[in-house]
Amino acid sequence: MKVTCSTCSRRVRVRPGIPYPCRCGQVINVFPGNRYLDRFRKNDHEATRELKESFFNGSSPERKEEILELLFRSVDDKRTRWMGLLASVEILRQIEGANFLDLARALVKRYPRDFTMRFMIANCLDLTDDRNDHIEALKQRMMGTTLQCFMKMRREGLDEEMYDEILKRHLSKLGSEKRFLLGESEHSCTKVRRIASGRRPVESGLLPRIRELEEIWRRAGLSRPGRVQGKKKCILDTNAFSDISASRHFGNPHVHFMAPLAVLMELTEWCNIRRFPLEMEHVTFKEVTSKIPLEIDQMFSKFKGKEPSLTDKKVATLALEERADVIVSGDRDLWDSGLEYQLEKNYGIGLKVIKPEELERWIRRSN
Repeated sequence: MKVTCSTCSRRVRVRPGIPYPCRCGQVINVFPGNRYLDRFRKNDHEATRELKESFFNGSSPERKEEILELLFRSVDDKRTRWMGLLASVEILRQIEGANFLDLARALVKRYPRDFTMRFMIANCLDLTDDRNDHIEALKQRMMGTTLQCFMKMRREGLDEEMYDEILKRHLSKLGSEKRFLLGESEHSCTKVRRIASGRRPVESGLLPRIRELEEIWRRAGLSRPGRVQGKKKCILDTNAFSDISASRHFGNPHVHFMAPLAVLMELTEWCNIRRFPLEMEHVTFKEVTSKIPLEIDQMFSKFKGKEPSLTDKKVATLALEERADVIVSGDRDLWDSGLEYQLEKNYGIGLKVIKPEELERWIRRSN
């Protein structure tokens, strides 16, 4: 391609990406933007990593400006938009103080069945200092693996050997994530550690363009996820997730579905990840912040002849914290232990404990 030398105004022919010494002494190095767009059209993920490396490793402010301009151009073409947005995430989450979560969430909302989007947002969530984000990251990794299995089955079939390999990687990732949540490791995985250790500021002159990049999802026509939480509060026990008569209602906009972190931890032990309920997308997992009260700690199931498990007690305690309307559980430990009576007597909470198959009828009656 022909360009004009900025020093002597001579027109010279250069190859993008290859430095060319002009006769006046000026070295001309044209950014190969069109070449990157061609690779974006071919879904070349290596191109996004190369752009990130080029942006942070020794590039001048002018070259960084060219890279940012390329990203803005990429979202104007639907053939290059997806890769351009992914490259934007790669760059934003490497910059100190940049907001990358709005873009990551918008991408997941636009491509909810793409498992790579789930793993991407999990890494983004783990880069924050918010423990609720870290809990959400664990959920996203679990959903990502299930979606990966669905994709494999649909495109090429999923034999036992392939499934065992996916399951092995899945359990390894979840083990690392759980250690992070328990405070036993500084980062949830090697990739998050690498991103966190390489974060750096950018030149002050580029900050206005970085702020534009943070909003690139708007230019791409994406919408930021935002779900109005229902007025009714429903706390879920672990077995409610495995019962389709309950899980198919988790997306109901009139109900805010919640579960304690202990339930999410139990779900990570499931080995049949192919049957993991994707409806958990709509469930908020929370840490129980208060001490288990005596009334809940002393619950006892006469039918089973034993007290409920620690997870069941945390389900009940979260219901107390949230002043929930209902608990959904297929476990006799909760609906045969006098929980409803104790909470109404001591706290004035009119809570119901129902079985998973009763959830649909409860939703109809409560709305």
